[in-house]
Amino acid sequence: VLDALESSTREEGSPVMFFEEALDRRRRMDRFAGEWSTPDDLSYLIANLIPEGAVTVFDPAVGGGGLLLLAAQVAQRPDRSLKVMGYEKNETILREARSRFFIYGEPFEWKRTDSLKDPDINTIGADTVILDPPLHMRAWGDAETYLDPKWTFGAPPANSADFAWLQI
Repeated sequence: VLDALESSTREEGSPVMFFEEALDRRRRMDRFAGEWSTPDDLSYLIANLIPEGAVTVFDPAVGGGGLLLLAAQVAQRPDRSLKVMGYEKNETILREARSRFFIYGEPFEWKRTDSLKDPDINTIGADTVILDPPLHMRAWGDAETYLDPKWTFGAPPANSADFAWLQI
């Protein structure tokens, strides 16, 4: 994400550079943690697909915040009127996203919740949703989740949440 961001805070020794370097080193050391970031090229493509008239951008699996941050910076208006929101169930990873948005000075609304189980997910009112879903999630729900009527195209299989993300 860092390479694609257009910001004067990218100068050598800046807090942004230090923060991104620390995140990169942590990820390389903990490569088996199950968390990964959207590749820069894909993030940049998704961010540039956000319609010019978008008012609210929402990421239901924000992770470390890289994709949503890039979207905020690419699509943000001069009057800073773009509303950027994200959901994340992992508290540690959500802290990373909040820190990233704080360091970059971007406003960000967040909620710690599991998007696949949150009953309020359909009331967000976002006009643009971006998502690089955590694929191959197993045992992602419980009986109540699988029987939820929100699954318009049928309940996704219990052993993979891939089809659940498509219906969010």
